[in-house]
Amino acid sequence: MLKIAYVSSYIPRECGIATFTEDVIKNIDALNVFEPSSIIGINDLGSTYNYGKEVVMQIDAADESTYHQVADRINDSDFDLVNVQHEFGLFGGDWGNYLLTFLKKLSKPSITTMHTTLSPNSKIFQSPESRAAHDNVVMGIGRYSSAITVMTKMAANILRENYDIDADKIRIIPHGTPPIPFVPSELAKEALGLNGRIVLSTFGLLSRDKG
Repeated sequence: MLKIAYVSSYIPRECGIATFTEDVIKNIDALNVFEPSSIIGINDLGSTYNYGKEVVMQIDAADESTYHQVADRINDSDFDLVNVQHEFGLFGGDWGNYLLTFLKKLSKPSITTMHTTLSPNSKIFQSPESRAAHDNVVMGIGRYSSAITVMTKMAANILRENYDIDADKIRIIPHGTPPIPFVPSELAKEALGLNGRIVLSTFGLLSRDKG
């Protein structure tokens, strides 16, 4: 059976990507079609976490040498496939460019899941240099990954139209949700003390660049 390693932040680290990855592997492992999932945990700023046994290696996000070391260990292992859960802030370097060090050295097939795709006119870029550094990382991910998954058609279009990433490399897998029972909005509003109010919501974390 296929043996997959997931490169990601991971619980108990308080991080949306960590929770997402936990949900992904829990559901993939429940299919019983692959070997039990393994995690390569990404640690922030030299932090350490009390991980479970599924975390078999760790990367110090700010230490580029650990990207080399872990890539070597994966290359020498019996893993068949590597999945990278990508968010720019997870990886060290300029716009997380230490990830490219890892991907270039990796000899195993890799699929990168991109949680954020920025259009060229995004206001998050503070200078032409910042934009160029970002573009270098995105195009590098496209170059060194065997495939890329995104969660929306718009994200796929951004990658294809602005970063010279081959459309054949890109797959759209919509963001899933846990199977929870439906609750009528009136009951949810009552529980939150918002009776009679119009409530707008969005999935994910809130920030200025999300409009």
